[in-house]
Amino acid sequence: MRQKGSYTVEASLLMGVLLSILVSVIYLGFWYHDRNFLQNAAYEAACTASLRADDESYQISGAARSLTEGRLLGTTGLSAECQTTEKEASVFYRGTFRIPGMMEAFFQENQLKMKESCEISTQRPSSRIQKVRQLVKIGHHIFERNRG
Repeated sequence: MRQKGSYTVEASLLMGVLLSILVSVIYLGFWYHDRNFLQNAAYEAACTASLRADDESYQISGAARSLTEGRLLGTTGLSAECQTTEKEASVFYRGTFRIPGMMEAFFQENQLKMKESCEISTQRPSSRIQKVRQLVKIGHHIFERNRG
């Protein structure tokens, strides 16, 4: 025996579950975006700092902060720690990703900790360019000697 409105009741029961799954997937996408963006920003800041290690006026901390301004979807309280030594440049980002609503029961304190870092050895472009030019000169010299 079919009763009128049974589809409406079933749909209303399923909509709560489906909407919470949809919102969870969207927030998972936001978290994944922020995580990958911070990973890329750390790599970019460390690469730039390693190439500009000789430049005293370059501020790696300011560059690391400017890379992330207004570009994160859910991460708040972001801090950037930057260090440049003679041998390497490193950048560390830390922040929290807030999780809304009923999902807080599954995670600690209604938030996920975001930590991304990158360490790269310091490069000296001028010395590398000089070495390449010396190798090219040697190659031309050998080529001319074998040709003539």
